[in-house]
Amino acid sequence: MVRARALIHFEALIFHGTGGAIYVDVSTVRVRDSNFTGNLATEHGGAVFALTNTLLQLDGVEMRDNQAVERGGSVFMGNTFSVWSGNFLMINNTRFLDGRAFRGGALYLRTTEFYARRSEFRRLHV
Repeated sequence: MVRARALIHFEALIFHGTGGAIYVDVSTVRVRDSNFTGNLATEHGGAVFALTNTLLQLDGVEMRDNQAVERGGSVFMGNTFSVWSGNFLMINNTRFLDGRAFRGGALYLRTTEFYARRSEFRRLHV
């Protein structure tokens, strides 16, 4: 869990297993050259759950076989209780493969600014 104005960098890591890998709120998280595989959340954000005022940067990341029961198979960003979250998601050279959720097989973004470059979304299931 990352909270309260943290600046976190992850590089060349593998996240695997049940339970969302990262929960973040009011912080900046940069993930580079890493894999999130087979993560499961019982509600939102199979691999990453970002609540409010968060900048999430994914560069050279592979999200594979992540699942959320409700929203955002790999990534959930936004506040479910408010119309404003202050979130920003930037992805570059990132792959979302075989994600699954009731809403948003790869991403579920609510009141979140979004930028994507050279990325791939395949075999996503809702």
